[in-house]
Amino acid sequence: MYNKIIDENPLYRRLRMYAVLAFFVAVVFTIPMIVVGLINSRNLNGQVVEVSGVVTNVNTDDDALLVELDGKDVYTAEPIREQMDDWAALSGQNVTLILPHSQLGGTRWILGVAQGDETLVDYSQTIANKRADNTTTLIIFGVLVGVFVLGSGAIYAWQRKTPVTVEKNLADAYCEYSAMRQPSGPLQRKMPYFTIGFIGVSLVCIVAIALAADYLTGAALIATVVVASVFCAAATVAYLLLGLVWAPKNERKFYAENYPFDFNDISHIMWSKKFKQRLQKELQQEREQYPHRYADGGNGCVCDFTENGVVLSIDEQDDMPTAEQVFAQETASFDKPVCQLSYEQLDFEAVPHYRAKDRPFSVVIKSRLLSPVTLSDGTELHNDIHLLLDVNLLATLKHFDVRVEDLDYLLTNKEKLMEQNCNKKRVSH
Repeated sequence: MYNKIIDENPLYRRLRMYAVLAFFVAVVFTIPMIVVGLINSRNLNGQVVEVSGVVTNVNTDDDALLVELDGKDVYTAEPIREQMDDWAALSGQNVTLILPHSQLGGTRWILGVAQGDETLVDYSQTIANKRADNTTTLIIFGVLVGVFVLGSGAIYAWQRKTPVTVEKNLADAYCEYSAMRQPSGPLQRKMPYFTIGFIGVSLVCIVAIALAADYLTGAALIATVVVASVFCAAATVAYLLLGLVWAPKNERKFYAENYPFDFNDISHIMWSKKFKQRLQKELQQEREQYPHRYADGGNGCVCDFTENGVVLSIDEQDDMPTAEQVFAQETASFDKPVCQLSYEQLDFEAVPHYRAKDRPFSVVIKSRLLSPVTLSDGTELHNDIHLLLDVNLLATLKHFDVRVEDLDYLLTNKEKLMEQNCNKKRVSH
């Protein structure tokens, strides 16, 4: 039997997401580099002006060290705080302050201080020290930006060489297409809120840096930029750990305790309450009318289990099933029997399917037909029968005492099997 299907390559989609994420982190680290570069070109370019007057107040109580001249003009001495021991001693003294000719927003910096002919703080030394500190900061963030940009480019190049589609095992495609019919665990269901929180933290950090550039100066400005950038990077790491480690672990535990689920229960699907109630009622009615009918994911038929085997039926009004019908719930009007197969012919086996993160485990009940089956209308089945396991199908298999190879083993060892296989490439075994 063929049992193959052309489907989207999941690696192609993941590589695109990783490339965008790496580029976003590079942009975040670029912001402090821009701020520090502007400070070097504006505040520390060596062009200065002098202002003289009597120091009427020295405010050392706040985080920013402020010096007031002549009772009206206020300047920040934060860039040279460590170069004088007793700033309060300047109160009432006639001094000359050396300031940048122009600067990046905020309160004007003090780069140097002179009293008469005595230089208390040399502005040229201040500029040299600050530029040296800023160079170190630029190198650190420059390396980080370079790493993430190169990483993003490498991932993008890898994506360009990755095929957009890939031939997949039909059981894999069936499980992936039908994954939303199974619920997610409690932590995985909250991931959209964590994503919103991560985006919010990133935006707050960016806004904090922008506001700091306007209202802070000196060490306070640089410290704010560095702290906001590090906080944003830490949030990124925490978000990745949550999505790639903690949530998947919680998901596997949830599936180990609760699988298989009831496909007639759609309460976990994010549809409108009114629509879900109506559809839920239809599904229950359908199950009551056809208690042993299940959709075949391989050929677009439905399978009615009986004492003597499985009766395959197709929609009499549409002999060519659509993709939706191939993977449909058992609600369509399939009223044209085309074949009956005994359980010995079908020789069912249970095929597990593993996923790395959400909805990590599912089982396909798959036939093992030895050759294509000719239907009553002369066409052939080129794929095996594929049925997605839920509590109803499990009850049907037990009701008709249908032998399914490996099914008991898979259901008994779910947790161990998920630990062994979920972090590997997604595949049916």
